[in-house]
Amino acid sequence: MKTLTLLIIPLFLFIGCTKPSKLHPSNDSISIATSSADLTLILEPIETHEIPVLLAKNIEADLIFSNLKLVEANMLKLSSKVYYDLKFVDEEQFAITATFDEKGNIISN
Repeated sequence: MKTLTLLIIPLFLFIGCTKPSKLHPSNDSISIATSSADLTLILEPIETHEIPVLLAKNIEADLIFSNLKLVEANMLKLSSKVYYDLKFVDEEQFAITATFDEKGNIISN
């Protein structure tokens, strides 16, 4: 579990809150494999309309995120779990990145 934490923390720091440099995900994907085959992390950019319907509905119902514009989406696959790293911008173009599970529960921000 420490290996997983050591891999994920730098990834979230790298993704962090910054001004958006692009408004659409690229076709690049990142795959990080560890010594244990069941701890493979895959980061795959997706189109913003490809996020699950339940996640989209929960974001629309959220008081904070419903007022922000979704500009970038990445799907994180960690073993058998799937998470969505989403980047939003406010009216001043300040970027806020948060990670959600498929049901729309926030994992990190």
